[in-house]
Amino acid sequence: MSVAVVRSRVSQLLEDCLHGHTDERISLGALLDRLGSRSFGLLLLLFALPNLIPLPPGVSSLFGLPLVLLAAQLACGRGQPWLPHWLRRRSLNRASFERIVHKALPWLRRIENLLCERLRWLTGPFAARLLGAYCLLMALLVLIPFPGSNMLPSAVIAMVALGLLERDGLPVMLGLFCGVAVFGVIRLAVGMVGLA
Repeated sequence: MSVAVVRSRVSQLLEDCLHGHTDERISLGALLDRLGSRSFGLLLLLFALPNLIPLPPGVSSLFGLPLVLLAAQLACGRGQPWLPHWLRRRSLNRASFERIVHKALPWLRRIENLLCERLRWLTGPFAARLLGAYCLLMALLVLIPFPGSNMLPSAVIAMVALGLLERDGLPVMLGLFCGVAVFGVIRLAVGMVGLA
């Protein structure tokens, strides 16, 4: 008789991380270790979200470069993201981390209520590598120094990241379809600039 394994939701993992550390500071490395393989989805989401708002030219590369690094590692089949030691050691004081978590939790729970485990073949290990390559392509588009060009591919990465976090193939599928539209929009925009 098999027993179903209930996966903790990301909101619960963040709360566990908050209550499981008594140190005055919480490092990025400690947070990633707590999330394990799901830290890919969380980091992709965190670096994609700032690009969903209009940014001055050049600023998007600050978030685009980490997206490239993470997506490339996911495409190569790494179990957990590798980050430089200096970045793993970056930390927040406990009070700041607690404020961020408490502000994020209501929104995160609302999103989680819309997600469930379905179409799992789109979020399995082999699919995750293909999605990593897809997100890498989107991340490279984020780096294009064209006003507003960072928003659409970042939205695609965010959808894929949510799907990976909750093993929900529906947002992944939406991200794949939207990615096709992204190529069309960017190609049209580049063509219009060329004609100008």
